[in-house]
Amino acid sequence: MMKLQEAKQKADELVAMMQPFLERCEIAGSIMREKDECNDIEIVVVPKWELQDNPLDLFGGQVAVNLLHEFLIHSDIRWIYKRNGETFPAMPQPTAKMMKGVLPGGAQLDLFLATPDNFGLIKMIRIGSADFSHAMVERARQIGKPSRDGFLHVRGEQIATPEERDVFRALGVEWIEPRERTGADAMKIIGFGVSE
Repeated sequence: MMKLQEAKQKADELVAMMQPFLERCEIAGSIMREKDECNDIEIVVVPKWELQDNPLDLFGGQVAVNLLHEFLIHSDIRWIYKRNGETFPAMPQPTAKMMKGVLPGGAQLDLFLATPDNFGLIKMIRIGSADFSHAMVERARQIGKPSRDGFLHVRGEQIATPEERDVFRALGVEWIEPRERTGADAMKIIGFGVSE
């Protein structure tokens, strides 16, 4: 458990280190909700990808490389995988949607990888609170379908949500500041959303 100011400082330092390898990055979770105490550091990122020569291709082909992944696997973050209440060492994959780690000093880090077209949805879910996010996902189920690929689908059409406000608009929900997202009752439906 960390005090808000300590968590924010660690998150800001990490963002500054990762910035050269990112298209976009924003802090989420309890830091964004300005909670007095934070269990972990949650950050939503869009990594930079670069075409590089593939050393395994005899014909000189190229491969897309996640620059953030290349940086992170050589960092001093201890990467972990949690299953059934146990923690195991694990190297994050370049195409992972989430990377879980422990920073020097013991703070837990959750990195959520997004694309430019679903950044708003991933950020909204990861800001929380858990009850508020669950209510928003349930609203998405009522008017469309949130998919496992991290996009909102309505009537079979993928809806771009580059910003959080795009998610609220698509779901017909009134915008609410992160610090006020305290639970399901904070969600106010004001319209029909994009599907009705």
